[in-house]
Amino acid sequence: MGQASLEMATLAALLTILQRRRYKAVALGYRGMSGALRVVEVELEPGLTFKSLVATVTGLLASGESSTEAPEVTLSFGASTEVREVGLGEWIASLEGTSLVLKGPTVEEEESFKACFEAFAKDPNQNLFEVSFVPRSAAEAVKRWGSATKSFSDLRETQGLRCIHEIVYERHRNGTAVAVQGAGFKITYAELHQRAAAVCRAVREHRGAALMCMGRGEAIGPTFLGILQSGFPMVPVDVAWPQERMKQSALDADVAAALVEPSSLALLPELPCPTLVVDGTFYAKYAAEPDLCKAHEGDTALMLFTSGSTGKPKGIVLSHGYVTALVAGIAESKSMSPATKTLCYHSPTWMPFLDNLFSPLVSGGTCLFFPESEKHIVLPSELNQFAKEHGATHGGFVPAVLDLFAEEGLPLSLCHIGVGGAAVPSELCERVVQMLPEASGGAPGILYT
Repeated sequence: MGQASLEMATLAALLTILQRRRYKAVALGYRGMSGALRVVEVELEPGLTFKSLVATVTGLLASGESSTEAPEVTLSFGASTEVREVGLGEWIASLEGTSLVLKGPTVEEEESFKACFEAFAKDPNQNLFEVSFVPRSAAEAVKRWGSATKSFSDLRETQGLRCIHEIVYERHRNGTAVAVQGAGFKITYAELHQRAAAVCRAVREHRGAALMCMGRGEAIGPTFLGILQSGFPMVPVDVAWPQERMKQSALDADVAAALVEPSSLALLPELPCPTLVVDGTFYAKYAAEPDLCKAHEGDTALMLFTSGSTGKPKGIVLSHGYVTALVAGIAESKSMSPATKTLCYHSPTWMPFLDNLFSPLVSGGTCLFFPESEKHIVLPSELNQFAKEHGATHGGFVPAVLDLFAEEGLPLSLCHIGVGGAAVPSELCERVVQMLPEASGGAPGILYT
């Protein structure tokens, strides 16, 4: 490949990377050995090959037709002995023998170009949109991020990870400690398993997925656990959802039964399946000894549906193995123990609900359910007061809510705080860290971001 051809190939490869990364055309300034600056802008069309793009760029420059816009990025060719600082959006190319040496704004940019250029050199007829320019180092980093950091060997059996409902039962089946607590109620571990066994039996009699429509009250903990124990998929819906959204989720999941509490019965739409009201009469009717399913780690545990704010709600499937790994990982990373009290104010359709319900239960701690309001709105001041009254130790918040907590004064028991879901100001972190109380045993409080 001659000097001119190499320059055109370099220019085309750089155009490809920049346009694909920015999702729009880029005005690329090209300064060859002559030193004259030309600005080239080519819109990449679907199906365009690298060979065709090189020909297009070469033709534009040869005909004198090029964009008159100021370049966003400049590619300059020069002698290898030149020493130049690379600024934002500037690339320096030179030849050392038969090798192309390219200096980009960052090492990552250079590695991307190398991956892209080598792929096109191997096959110039490749579609521009089918060639990866992800550097090998970046691909390896992604693999590391996605690899398991914990083996969970203590939670494994021959068929894989044990189910979370098995772990909770075996560790705390007859416990007198409080497992779930809310406004006006406390449920011990023994009571939790007794009620969950009734739910399990009822769901099995209907032989299919079970929908749960409940607020954060006395019935939601046993119902959630009992459906998991049954071995059939669980489909939680939010009591604040419109009825049409609830119905669509129920139909998509093909539920065989719907479980409600007395206060949420009127909120549920008419469904082509039986509706069971979970109350004292229900527990008496379906009373049974615990009979936990032996589900495989790949079997479906839950189907969670989105709010549907942009159209039809979309469902995701969570396996039993996923739930176990999620819960056990959080319980360990956040140092949960029998003294733990998590602050749960989330919808049962959100992932944090799983964290706050089951992570303390595998540790012998307590899940604190912030009561459902009539308008289904969580006011930070009321949440803060609830946390103070009940001694919450773990809680997660968006930055705006944590800021309000800090202004009113953090609960003296709240020693493990998570913050995220939006940009987290460093000033907020510094302020909260100074206010964090000590954890049990004198360990320092922790802020997770």
